[in-house]
Amino acid sequence: MISIDKKLENRLTILAIGIVALVITFAIIYQNSTHHILGNQYQDVFYYLIEALKMSGVEIDGYKFVGNLPPFVPFLTSILFRLGFVSSTSIIITSGIFFFIGIMGMFYLLRLRFNNFYSFFGAFLYATMFINIRWVANGTLDIAFVAIMVWALYF
Repeated sequence: MISIDKKLENRLTILAIGIVALVITFAIIYQNSTHHILGNQYQDVFYYLIEALKMSGVEIDGYKFVGNLPPFVPFLTSILFRLGFVSSTSIIITSGIFFFIGIMGMFYLLRLRFNNFYSFFGAFLYATMFINIRWVANGTLDIAFVAIMVWALYF
């Protein structure tokens, strides 16, 4: 049976990784939304934004450029568009939410085999890897799919 101290330790570790993940995610979203120094804006990101506009019901010219894209992240971005937040930053926010979900998933995945300290450290390493931070900052689909894969491995 798990003692009270072990349950408290688990809750504190989950709270700590959640706070670290939120701080990193908000810092990346804010930095790229205001300064655009963390990542490059690739052309396919704008295709995802056009697809999200199409899904939200906004009529613009340019839908002919959108081919067969994966619809999941553009659909989630279109929800932000329907809420009135029509901006290129919305796909960065969507990617940032998946980054947070991926950090938490990495912690739980590592928690299956390791103790709280090693799991926290592994999730922190995942959160602070330069390649991850760079891909979150440009709004591509890679981080979202990595987060989904981490949770798929966990389940």
